[in-house]
Amino acid sequence: MDNFISRVSKDSPLDEEVVRKLVKNTLSTIRFNNVTVQSKTKYTFKDVRDWFAEISIGLKTYDDTDILDIVGLQPMSGPIGQVYNMTYEVDESKELIKMPDGSTIPHCSFKINAHTVESLTRNGNNRVSSELEQDLDTLHDLSTDNVIDKIMVQANREELERYIYKTIVDSSENYDVETKSMDMLNVIINKHATEIARDTRRGCANVILVDNYTASKLLDKEIESSQTFKKVGKTKYNMTIYTIPNTYTRDDGHTLILGYVGPNSTDRSISYCPYTLPVKNTGMNYTTFEEEYMYSTREAMFASDSEVGKKYFRNLVLDEVL
Repeated sequence: MDNFISRVSKDSPLDEEVVRKLVKNTLSTIRFNNVTVQSKTKYTFKDVRDWFAEISIGLKTYDDTDILDIVGLQPMSGPIGQVYNMTYEVDESKELIKMPDGSTIPHCSFKINAHTVESLTRNGNNRVSSELEQDLDTLHDLSTDNVIDKIMVQANREELERYIYKTIVDSSENYDVETKSMDMLNVIINKHATEIARDTRRGCANVILVDNYTASKLLDKEIESSQTFKKVGKTKYNMTIYTIPNTYTRDDGHTLILGYVGPNSTDRSISYCPYTLPVKNTGMNYTTFEEEYMYSTREAMFASDSEVGKKYFRNLVLDEVL
């Protein structure tokens, strides 16, 4: 098993311990779904090869995207588990700290909160029919496994990004911002970043999620278009900019999400908690009664609903960017 995990995790962007948990849970899911494999007392080389291929495809979902840098990654070791997040809250039981100028500063207490989460099955919306698989093989002489797997890996990645991005947007406070110049926009961003530090008692906002055009204006350089979330640089205020896919942009303005991301998974208001990797399943299209392939996973998403937890992200709706 150790050699198996080492081979699987060799090219993965995830830590080996994270991969170890996900592989263990995914293997049990594959065996449970495949009755013929489950009933065997010995597993053949073909069984192991198929598992390796299945798990490798699942891990590729996390390649070529930087969105997991923004949320905490806390894999679950069971279908029901706990997720942890760290907060600083005002301690009302202690007296205020008096400053020489007469102002006062409240005492803050450090807390690590545990929350129970349950993994739910998420079926991919992208599906491939058995007819397409046959056509690729017979008419175009293409390896169906390679072609379909590449398509589905990209589809899985895009669905994961939409799932996480929607959670971030839903957890953000909305602010309408008028921008007359890029200098003014930088001042506004720095102002909101400082207010996030005041509200969360952690630090100034250090990440920006924005479209390619606005990112190029903030960094004063050309940014290549991307279909995934990509880290593209830092502003003069040392905030890391991540570009969002062009399909996420608005018609009536530019959306800029500003947020604070801590140095570890617990120091974040949102955590993604996968229980298994995406694995291939077969189903039926109830309209055409054709067999279809899709990928399913079991996962949970935690977003802090505390008063402080809702202050980590702000959604700045810009009227225009010059």
